[in-house]
Amino acid sequence: MHLNELINYLKNNTSKIIFSGDKDKIYREYAQICHPDKNLDNVDLAKECFQLLDSKFKGLYNTTKIKSKKSSYEINEPAYSGDISSIYISEKHILKISRSPINNTLLEAEENILKIVRKNIEDKEYPYIPKLVDSFTITDNKKVNRRCNVFDDKPGISLAWLVENKKLNDARHIGWIFNRLLMSLHLSHSAGIIHGGILPTHFIIYPENHGGLLIDWTQSVEIGKIINIISPAYKSFYPREIFNKSLVSSETDIYMLGKVGLYLIGEQDDYSRYKLRCFMKGLCLENQLTRPDSVSSLYDEFQDLLLSLFGKPRFVELII
Repeated sequence: MHLNELINYLKNNTSKIIFSGDKDKIYREYAQICHPDKNLDNVDLAKECFQLLDSKFKGLYNTTKIKSKKSSYEINEPAYSGDISSIYISEKHILKISRSPINNTLLEAEENILKIVRKNIEDKEYPYIPKLVDSFTITDNKKVNRRCNVFDDKPGISLAWLVENKKLNDARHIGWIFNRLLMSLHLSHSAGIIHGGILPTHFIIYPENHGGLLIDWTQSVEIGKIINIISPAYKSFYPREIFNKSLVSSETDIYMLGKVGLYLIGEQDDYSRYKLRCFMKGLCLENQLTRPDSVSSLYDEFQDLLLSLFGKPRFVELII
């Protein structure tokens, strides 16, 4: 296992899974891989990985059990903490817990939105949309109430991680990833829902089967309403109607979709990326009324573009 593989593995698994077996031996083996002294050409990443390994090891002895009316869940340290919530990975589920009681209503709204989207999907096992299986309020040791949403989904790899770690040198991967994004939005828009947060951190992929999942529906609203929250780190990904507090539409998500596409393409300037970049720029027009308004039509157009660039579709392994 290489350094990049190890840090991804640590981020996406619980302490129990990582150290199943002889935990001391496993710790020593992983420490050999990520110790900064053995990674002089990548010291910063090695330090990050070593600290994460140490945190995961300590997490073995810091388990918390939380209960709902449906079930109980054991969690360790958070795998990720965002602006609104912290993400915990249990043995079978992903738990999202609000960081502050102020954000409880956002997780409640996410629950309601996902119920609307899922109700509109005939095949309940259909991918691309999170499977919410539980939602409840927990009271921490300081008597503070926090909302918890529980998902029956696997941890994946975010688009942000892929770009930061330069994993998209083959432009064909941009093609299938963008296809999954289009499919996710088709399901959302068919249910009358605007996601409103199409960002590199809000879409995760599964390289082994080219799967994808559109996550974080806390900002999502019905078509024709106003979106009130944004992620400050990705301010440039939002269209002006959100800042103007105007009514959102399918064109709102399509603008953000184009921005994510440009982010995936990056600065490389080969012919296929040039053509992909032209397509994405057509989605990011400033005037809401001049943008494409149909994800289904975009999907068909994008298939034609991929066929002209890469030929008939075939599975291309994405090496992480």
